[in-house]
Amino acid sequence: MKKNIAFIGVLILIILSSSFLVSAVTGKIGNGRMVLSMEVGDTIGRYVTIINDNDEPLNITLFVSGDLKDELKLEETNFILEPNTEKKANFIYKAKKAGTYDTKINVQFAPLNAKNGVGLSSTVIIKVYGRGDLPDNTNTNTDENSTGSVSVKPNSNNAIINNNRTKFNPIYLFGISTIILLVVFLGLLYFIYSKKTRGVKGGVANGNKVKREIKK
Repeated sequence: MKKNIAFIGVLILIILSSSFLVSAVTGKIGNGRMVLSMEVGDTIGRYVTIINDNDEPLNITLFVSGDLKDELKLEETNFILEPNTEKKANFIYKAKKAGTYDTKINVQFAPLNAKNGVGLSSTVIIKVYGRGDLPDNTNTNTDENSTGSVSVKPNSNNAIINNNRTKFNPIYLFGISTIILLVVFLGLLYFIYSKKTRGVKGGVANGNKVKREIKK
């Protein structure tokens, strides 16, 4: 019985120590928000700056969501970004119909040895005017200075963070997993202890019964 308890304790310690050994990397994007104005029939090209300020390469995956997910075209949807480098992820859009469109270019960061990761999104708002209706004082505006950052933990669940200033802290996930493991461990200890106690009580009860029968 004691060997089983010791084995469970060692297993939990191994899991907890491996959680500490898994390092987190940081991904950043520039151009966190763009507001673009154009006329029907025009084609516009812009980019999102992908930044890797880590000492290891990252696997970058991009996809479009929102109003123009089928019309806004990415030049690349997947590439490896080397350590301490950045790259411009280009996209093109041709305006077909007047209106205001809210679209997101989602960027997923993941270490090369991890299947999943978490990411950031760049919001692209495009105002399309009819031919000749674009106001004279309206200029295409790109917010180049908006940069978002997020921590990426290997093997974490896939998630996209829409707010560029929101940070994912792996410590929260570690704390929750630690509490769950402790609860499971305590539950096992209680089960083993209660089972052992019931066995002892049963043995004592049977012994008393035997003694009474002998006296008779």
